[in-house]
Amino acid sequence: MLFENFLNNISYLYYPKNKSIFDLDYNDSIEYRRYMEKVYLNHSSNNELILFLKKLNDKIKPLSIVEFKMGSNFPSYNFQIILDSNKLNVISVYVSHLIPFFHIRQLEVNISFNRSEISVNKDYSIQVLALVNLIKNELNQNLFYYEFPDDKLLKTIPKIRTEENFTYLNAFFIDYYRIINF
Repeated sequence: MLFENFLNNISYLYYPKNKSIFDLDYNDSIEYRRYMEKVYLNHSSNNELILFLKKLNDKIKPLSIVEFKMGSNFPSYNFQIILDSNKLNVISVYVSHLIPFFHIRQLEVNISFNRSEISVNKDYSIQVLALVNLIKNELNQNLFYYEFPDDKLLKTIPKIRTEENFTYLNAFFIDYYRIINF
């Protein structure tokens, strides 16, 4: 509960309480401006993360290729390690702009009847598990980021209004899972 209170208080610094993103004054709120400033600062000063990714890429080659996406308005950086040559299976890593935590998922594209959807693979193979553990250790030892607890990701943050439940996943990492450049 103490950890959730801590996360809620950080969330309230960057997301206005009892306001919807559809409210006319949402973009004028101090929380929104603080959020955009923090994300922009991290976006413009990402040299440490780029250097980290170069070192990580050297450690995992020739198994994978690292692709990196820096959104200018997302609450996290995202980089992906391609596990197959057709880019349908990746390890996706989200490094928060707002807290010193990261989140990792293996994503797969399922294509059927001219439709594609992304699913989360929760059963890591031995090779993928070794790669995930390497990434976790590198993030922790080099950037001093910690893995966000899975059991907290989908907890709703009280007093923050959006069109749906607003969770820690939304606040600190991403609004939905996607595979970059697919």
